[in-house]
Amino acid sequence: MANNDFKVDLNLSYTFAEDGSSQVIHKYTITNLGSSLAANTYEFDVLNSLPEDIQAYDQYGKLEMILLNTTQSTPKVLIPFSHLSVGKGKTNDFYLSYTGSTSSRVDGLWKVSIPIPATSQTVDHLSAQLIIPNTWGKLLSLNTQFATSSATSKSQIYKFDQDQLKTGNIYAVFGLKKVVGFEIQYNHNSSEDVIYLPSDNLHQNIFIQNITPQFDNILSDQNNVWFITFKNKIQSATVNGFALIDDGYSLSIPGKTNSSRISDLDSIPSSAKSEILISFNKPWQITPFNLFPSSIQIFNTGSQAIYHTPLTIKSSDLIVNPNSIPNIPVIPPFGRITVPISLTSSYYPSQQTHHINISAGNRNITYNLESKYFIIWYVFLVFFITIIIISIGKITHHTWGIYFQKQKAKSSTLRR
Repeated sequence: MANNDFKVDLNLSYTFAEDGSSQVIHKYTITNLGSSLAANTYEFDVLNSLPEDIQAYDQYGKLEMILLNTTQSTPKVLIPFSHLSVGKGKTNDFYLSYTGSTSSRVDGLWKVSIPIPATSQTVDHLSAQLIIPNTWGKLLSLNTQFATSSATSKSQIYKFDQDQLKTGNIYAVFGLKKVVGFEIQYNHNSSEDVIYLPSDNLHQNIFIQNITPQFDNILSDQNNVWFITFKNKIQSATVNGFALIDDGYSLSIPGKTNSSRISDLDSIPSSAKSEILISFNKPWQITPFNLFPSSIQIFNTGSQAIYHTPLTIKSSDLIVNPNSIPNIPVIPPFGRITVPISLTSSYYPSQQTHHINISAGNRNITYNLESKYFIIWYVFLVFFITIIIISIGKITHHTWGIYFQKQKAKSSTLRR
């Protein structure tokens, strides 16, 4: 509706309860720009599905929501107003209310994602406020700046103006934890080429940001103690990162270090997002027998460990062993896990392209295995079938030779 006749302001309010549930209220304020104007309806596009419990109302009561253009790709909602405000500068307020997304507490942290609706692009001015219970702890991370903040006995309130909302959706993290940055230097004279890292435990969550020199892998032992491996022997190494630590506890660092610099931080620094990547090391050849090794590597691309990753391997025409691993306990930051597998075919594989589908966590990828991976077995089959044909030919030739000799001998006896 925002045009030369009216000015439309939209305020988005997201209120979270202690259990993580949320209530969303969109407050629309329509201001008349002309002396003889009054808005009698408001209309907006439905770019996504409407929440099931959405309601429209104003100070006089509930408003009707009429769905239009339902057969088109972009339906519309029309809201008629029951009362008109006539005159320049007069305003009309109405509200949309619905249940928002639920936040869950993970590792002592509440992570909040606030979507900015696409319809907000059609208004003249946009603002938002986020209301969080004090029991969630302090603000540890926010992807934008807030305009103002305040607090009551039960809640903390963060307000955002249009400039802060240009980046799109709001992401925030709250928790009863302190943020600690660290830089750890190691002197290393061991022949094992292994350095132990601070690791996740009940009271700390570790984020690795940088390691020098270049390392080979970060692995975890059965007690979830992380360690770095290097391809070459090193003399020293430096590890930078930060930790979220429960109040009353300090950073736990295993092993021997040369020096450590630890400092309290006001907020969570930026870090690489932990995502899964999959790499399939294809076997040199595929046969009905497990003659050529193969493996799957699962990479963690980010600063934080990934836990409890299920692995599933499927193929409609090849035999995979193992075809699943219910749970990979942990993939440390920037680490990789290698899973050996065997890949075998039937005795008579088709010459069409074969497929293998690998799923790890939320990552899914399909690899093609062309006929070149079966050449040795095809050659063997051709050779084997050729030998059989030649053998059958020789046996048949020999059998017929014996038969004709007997027939010849019988004919000679009769002539006598």
